[in-house]
Amino acid sequence: MTYTLISLPFLAIALGLTVYRWRTLAAADRRQGTRIARRYLQVVSVVSVIVLVLTAIFDNIMIIAGLVDYGTTQRLGIHIGAVPIEDFFYSLFVTLVVPALFHPGASRSAPPAPTAPPTTPPTQRKGHRS
Repeated sequence: MTYTLISLPFLAIALGLTVYRWRTLAAADRRQGTRIARRYLQVVSVVSVIVLVLTAIFDNIMIIAGLVDYGTTQRLGIHIGAVPIEDFFYSLFVTLVVPALFHPGASRSAPPAPTAPPTTPPTQRKGHRS
C-alpha cells in the first residue's frame, strides 16, 4: 500500500469538514450580514501555506540528516527537495481539520453572564427594636 492511498481518505474527510464548516459560516453570514466565511477561508489558506513551507524546510533537514527515510515502493516519486509529496498530506490534513472542528466562529451558544445573587432585605427578629 502506498502513502497516497493511506492519506487520501483522511484528506477527503478533512476537505469535507472544511467545506461543511465554510457552508455553515456562509449561511450564518447571509443571516447576519457578516463575512466570517470569507475570513475563515483566508485564514485557513494563509496558515496552510505557512505550515507547508515549514514542513518543506524541516522535513528536508530531517531527511538529509538521515533521521527519517521513506520506502521507495510506497511513494509516488514526486519530491520537493528531498521530501516526498506524500509527506505534505499530513500537514495539509491538520491545517484543514483543526480550524474546521475548533473555529471560534462555530455556532455555539455563549455561556450566560454571571449574575449577582439576589439581595433580600434583612429580617427583623420578634421583640427586637431597631
